[in-house]
Amino acid sequence: MAHSATLQKIPPIELYQLGLVRSSRPHQSEIITVNRLPTIVNTQETHWVKVVCKVTDWNQRFYYMSCSKCTRATAAQSDAPFWCNYCKERVHPMPRCKFQIQLSDSTGFIIATAFGEQADSMFSITGDYLKNSMQEVWEKQTQHTSSFYYL
Repeated sequence: MAHSATLQKIPPIELYQLGLVRSSRPHQSEIITVNRLPTIVNTQETHWVKVVCKVTDWNQRFYYMSCSKCTRATAAQSDAPFWCNYCKERVHPMPRCKFQIQLSDSTGFIIATAFGEQADSMFSITGDYLKNSMQEVWEKQTQHTSSFYYL
């Protein structure tokens, strides 16, 4: 309710298409239900599903730091350059969106992870924005918290 005005500005759900591989909508016969998705993923296969997408874990971080060249995850937390273990180059870290989401239809649901450009386009947000926003929230929380001791 606190963000209802902002939520009204979000584009309609039809604009969010995870893994868009063509510009036209699939034919109805190409769309399968969640319960027909394969349990073992073959990266060469593409499946069209019509689902409701929602974030169910609001405690997740929503972004990760990655290599600016190969986009793989890194432990770097500052903006200082580092040596990437994968591409073996000195690069700057780059925040990328990462959302654990629930995809559901009338047959059931699955948990999926959307990250990078797919997550950016699904939620119309960037990793830089999330990193900066989360940093502000964490700083405010640490300023207003007290120390508690437990036995």
